[in-house]
Amino acid sequence: MNLRRGLVIVALFVGIVAAVYLALFTTHDVQKPVSYWVVDDHTLGVLVVDAPNIKCAVSAVGETSQEVRIVAACAEPFLSTGSAGAAQRSEFQVNLSSPLADRSVVDAFGNAAAHCPEPRCEGPTPA
Repeated sequence: MNLRRGLVIVALFVGIVAAVYLALFTTHDVQKPVSYWVVDDHTLGVLVVDAPNIKCAVSAVGETSQEVRIVAACAEPFLSTGSAGAAQRSEFQVNLSSPLADRSVVDAFGNAAAHCPEPRCEGPTPA
């Protein structure tokens, strides 16, 4: 009986360690707000801000006659060990099929993207 109980305890311990490991080192994409600046009439510079060592990317760009929707996502761990308050800036270039003209630029949520009057502005605060 003690051997069976010991095996159950070891199995539970291994399961808990595996679950914590997966939660800390497995990531999921989290959509982020963006800032942008105009490079030229068909090109935008895009800034995404997140915690250090988090990989971010522009995953989609949608264009209509009214807006340009920039979907940026960062691969964050399911569980976080906290933050030191530092931020990492990721910059991208987006090529548009039509001139920006008077179209608005929005993020994945439909919120207005922060317009930078010059390249590489401060950007949005990480959520």
